Amino acid sequence: MIGRESEIADLARIFKPLDSKGYLSNSLVLGYPGSGKTVVTKFLLSKLMERFENEQILDHPLRWVYISCKIKPTPNGILYEIIKQIDPETKIPMKGFSLDYYYSAL
Repeated sequence: MIGRESEIADLARIFKPLDSKGYLSNSLVLGYPGSGKTVVTKFLLSKLMERFENEQILDHPLRWVYISCKIKPTPNGILYEIIKQIDPETKIPMKGFSLDYYYSAL
């Protein structure tokens, strides 16, 4: 990606613990609209998934999900979308349950 080398390197540092089979910390990517947050993050995660494609680095499969918070703006909607992307066959309803219910399902 042209002109985003610094941002890619900064974001890549977050994933450094995977090299030693460690767990990641939570992170939040902030920036102005149109500054490339989504593009840089998707680029880095796709490269990371290619790198670890045939390697078991944690005690569970490495997965990533993308959720547009413009489309799913509520915590319940976000959790439902995470669950749905991880398990497309889930029978969990999209609405009508507490946040704890979706956390437990996840």
